[in-house]
Amino acid sequence: MKLSEIRTKFPLTDFATRHWLGHARAAGENQERLFLWTSKFFMDKPFIKFWLGFRNAIDEWPQALISNYGRVPALYFASLAGLNRSIEHLLDSGAKIDAGSIIGRSALQVAAHEGHMELVMTLLDHGATAKARNMRHHPVGSGSHITALAAASWNGHIQTVQLLLKHAPDIDAGAGCTTGPSGEYNFPTALWSASFNGHLEVVQCLLVGGANVNAYDWLHGTALSAALSTAHTQVSLLLLQWDADIHTSGGDSHGNALCAAVFGGDLALVENLLQRGARISSHEEEYETALLTAVEVDRIDLVDVLLSHYTDIDRKVLDDALRRVRSTTDRRVIKTLLDHGANINHPRTHLLHMLCEQGSLQTARLLLENGADVNNQLNQDRNPLITACQNDRLDVVMLLISMGADVNHNNSEGVSALQMAFIYKCFEIAGYLLKNGAQISEAKSYHDPPLLTSCNCGNFEMVKMLCEHGANINQQSMRNQNALEAACNHGDIAIVQFLIDHGANVKMCDSNALTVASEKGYLEIAQLLLAHGADVRGGSPYKTPMQAACYGERIQVVELLLKNGAEVSVTAFGYGSTLNNACHTRNTDMVDLLLNAGLDVNAQTTAHGIWYGCY
Repeated sequence: MKLSEIRTKFPLTDFATRHWLGHARAAGENQERLFLWTSKFFMDKPFIKFWLGFRNAIDEWPQALISNYGRVPALYFASLAGLNRSIEHLLDSGAKIDAGSIIGRSALQVAAHEGHMELVMTLLDHGATAKARNMRHHPVGSGSHITALAAASWNGHIQTVQLLLKHAPDIDAGAGCTTGPSGEYNFPTALWSASFNGHLEVVQCLLVGGANVNAYDWLHGTALSAALSTAHTQVSLLLLQWDADIHTSGGDSHGNALCAAVFGGDLALVENLLQRGARISSHEEEYETALLTAVEVDRIDLVDVLLSHYTDIDRKVLDDALRRVRSTTDRRVIKTLLDHGANINHPRTHLLHMLCEQGSLQTARLLLENGADVNNQLNQDRNPLITACQNDRLDVVMLLISMGADVNHNNSEGVSALQMAFIYKCFEIAGYLLKNGAQISEAKSYHDPPLLTSCNCGNFEMVKMLCEHGANINQQSMRNQNALEAACNHGDIAIVQFLIDHGANVKMCDSNALTVASEKGYLEIAQLLLAHGADVRGGSPYKTPMQAACYGERIQVVELLLKNGAEVSVTAFGYGSTLNNACHTRNTDMVDLLLNAGLDVNAQTTAHGIWYGCY
């Protein structure tokens, strides 16, 4: 029976499979009837497979993986629930006491992780190996732990830790690399696990039991860095009392003890480490410096205390710290770095560009007032002004211009701030640029000229402003489109009239203005163009106004074109004859109009008109 069918027939199946193990744990196994069932469940492999098909009892692994593999020993689940009698029954039946599960943990490690003290004792009495190592690593959920001691230490189970220490566990297991069947894994030590979670009693117990206070691996670092980064003050002080090395690297996450303390944010601990001689930076290691971390966590008090202890800090550290600044960073942090000599114009520092992009006006002002180059280019691509225009930051644009930004600078593609404003349709910024000296130069890129963009958007006020500032009204884009054609495409007759009144050449041999207006059915615009001398044949060898009007089913426009001398049987490459286009739309009125106007029914190009009508 399929799982879906079981759910339908037995509606409480999901509830039962989800909660039975927890209920068994709560009820205990003192009642014989309950023990009878639990013992049967754990001995019945088909049942376990059936159960796992509904419920993943191992939180670290997805349901699909558990149901597919099904290799988790029953002893694992009994330990997870803390069912002592079931454990003993399984062991008496031959279960391997140190067998790992699919995620690598043995019954002892699971019991230690859950804090099942009596069960840990039972397993040890039956010969479980306290030194047994987890051979698989999976960091999701509560995480994997290399030994039972590390698992118990992670959750602060002090009595379990004390019990395990009596059985000679590998107390420093996890330091360095541990090789498993799938490669090399890094596990934290028991001391690191307890320190990271702030379990003071466990840390004390482990230290007394002989744990190496400076045990280290490249991923996790030391126990001290773990305690400092999580701001566990008492644990940190205890480790320092046991001579924890403050200069050892903090692993992949933190550069050293001082970095970890700064990340944790405890000012008193940071000052304590500085008094002990901790270094603010160490460039022989490719790790974070404490100052960079202080900027990352955005703490002015930490930045101040770090800089106050070091008068000879090199420029590179300051420059690196400045590059960690974000738009939300406290401006006092930025000012402090600048006051101590950070180079705001360093080639790798793009802070001003970032602020212009995100619209951080006051922080941008701070940088400019402290010497930032207002025209600094980012990889020849854009300067701060172009960046602000691209992101529609009018207030930042106004600031940059007031500080001397070059309004006519072009980037490597030949795009100016004004063109960028038009590309992103930031018309308010464009108007401000024009009022402040921006020149309307010939297009040097594949982007449309400003006037054409304004016409395409129907922005009449911007069209007028551009013309007042000397825009070339007949300039064409890289696609050979001009402003008049763009205005016709948008359908704004007021803009079309304005362009004509200001010198737009309606008679340009390659103008498609009439063709565009005809296809879209803008009758009044078509009349206006024809009244000013537009060629009824259009300016394109590929499509004439008549073809466009027929294709768009614009009968009134067709009538207008015919009255103005348009050829009824016109053909052009790629668009067939007028009959082709009329038949393609299946508009009988259009076909009748063309036939009455003397259309040659046998005219054809790539396809016959009648064939289109029958298609």
